[in-house]
Amino acid sequence: TNRAPELIPLIRIFKKKFFLINNLEYQNILKENIYLCFLKQIKLNYNVLVHGEFERTDMVEYFSENIEGINKTLNGWVQSYGTRYVKPPIILNIKNSQNITENWFEFSKSITKKNIKIILTGPITILKWSFFNNELKFFYCLKLSDIISLEILKLQKNF
Repeated sequence: TNRAPELIPLIRIFKKKFFLINNLEYQNILKENIYLCFLKQIKLNYNVLVHGEFERTDMVEYFSENIEGINKTLNGWVQSYGTRYVKPPIILNIKNSQNITENWFEFSKSITKKNIKIILTGPITILKWSFFNNELKFFYCLKLSDIISLEILKLQKNF
């Protein structure tokens, strides 16, 4: 079949979603797209480079996959606004997080000397886009704030 060359990376990403490519190939596709994104920003003479779209499905799901005690839903689509739908995770017992942004930050630093902006989703956004026990919302907000703060400290240490 004839496919537009610009669609090939997207097709690869969709195949990953359906387990037709392995994780290493998927990671390489993401790195390639981040690199191309940076090249465009450098060509436009940006002072601060940013990415965060290629490796994330949405602002909350990406973080929920990396925070212990937040479970991702597969079929719980909810209309966010307009034609935008999200799959809110279910917050049960937040414990700690894995490496959320460090690996992507290290990769970004390896391909440019320019300043890099890391996109972090805040605790309120994570809560607003999630299912959780409303009686514990202040506890969850505080715990998420601690996790995001630790992530920021780790990034600052590596910067």
